[in-house]
Amino acid sequence: MGRRQTREAALVTLFEISFHDGDPSGRIDTAIGREEVPDKEQSYFRTLVEGVLRHADELDGAFAPFLKGWTLDRLPRTDRILLRMAVYEMLHMPGIPASVSINEAVELARRYGGDESFSYINAVLGRVAALQPEKDPEQDDGS
Repeated sequence: MGRRQTREAALVTLFEISFHDGDPSGRIDTAIGREEVPDKEQSYFRTLVEGVLRHADELDGAFAPFLKGWTLDRLPRTDRILLRMAVYEMLHMPGIPASVSINEAVELARRYGGDESFSYINAVLGRVAALQPEKDPEQDDGS
């Protein structure tokens, strides 16, 4: 399992967690086994899932201004989670280039989103990325 599959496992886990109240840590632990997240990817998986949960309001605030024709509450759940994941990587994981975060979100949107999800996710994330300072590629990517 590589990063793309780990992101996919994070999407599935965050989607599941979004339907349940309470402490998500047990669901995260269960997801690691269910999704067969390898040892080398578990730190990244936890960082991404826990970071998206912890910073959801901040992440929403970073991309919501760019939702043309949508409001945050009308945005499909899967698309909202994909946007949060990519924006989390952009804001909190300096070792991951924004272009990688955008590309991975678009690919997951093609697979899990609606017919036009990938194109507006690409546009929204492009606008978010344009406002971010250059990343230092030598910094840790959170994994």
